[in-house]
Amino acid sequence: MSKRSRPGPWIRTRPAPGRPAASRATPKGPAYPRRGGKRLGIGLLWLLIELVVFSGIWFAGMLAGGYLGYELLPRLDGGHNVGIVLAVFGISGVLGGIVVCHKARGWMMRLRLRGCTESATATVRWTRSFYGPRGGSSHNIVVEWEDAAGEHAGERQYRFVVTPSAHFTKRVELFARVPVRYPAGRPQRFIIDIPYASTMADLFI
Repeated sequence: MSKRSRPGPWIRTRPAPGRPAASRATPKGPAYPRRGGKRLGIGLLWLLIELVVFSGIWFAGMLAGGYLGYELLPRLDGGHNVGIVLAVFGISGVLGGIVVCHKARGWMMRLRLRGCTESATATVRWTRSFYGPRGGSSHNIVVEWEDAAGEHAGERQYRFVVTPSAHFTKRVELFARVPVRYPAGRPQRFIIDIPYASTMADLFI
């Protein structure tokens, strides 16, 4: 075994095309810690927020249905089947809550991008995917890039209810080049600027 440090399990040591042999080894451990405790805490907090938002939208739909069925429609034409009205508005509230919770990560990502003044082009150095037995998948992506301050690396996780599209898989395949953006002086808070939002925890740590 050479004196070169043994690479950690978090990143694949296959060299990128065109890089000299002397720079192929990857130091042990990521440049920025994964912060598992913070990731878990933010994930649980976001789950709670989603439940509150979902319940609020459903409740608002039921209130609107109740007002329409019990108050407004009887004044206009003598009344309708209130049960049907409540069912329609209740289902609409459920669907609205699902859409809002599903789109929230993308909205938060665009909001975060507004505060990112630095940009660079990173290289995907390592990927790992997990597929659940009942559907759903998660994908961990490690990228590296270099700017005037030095070399940087970090990991982002993406989750999908179903299998991700071929477009996503192509964008983050090994050695792919992806744009990253981050606030000035804070490369650890980078965002991979592709049309897919990482987990909510990755948008805050």
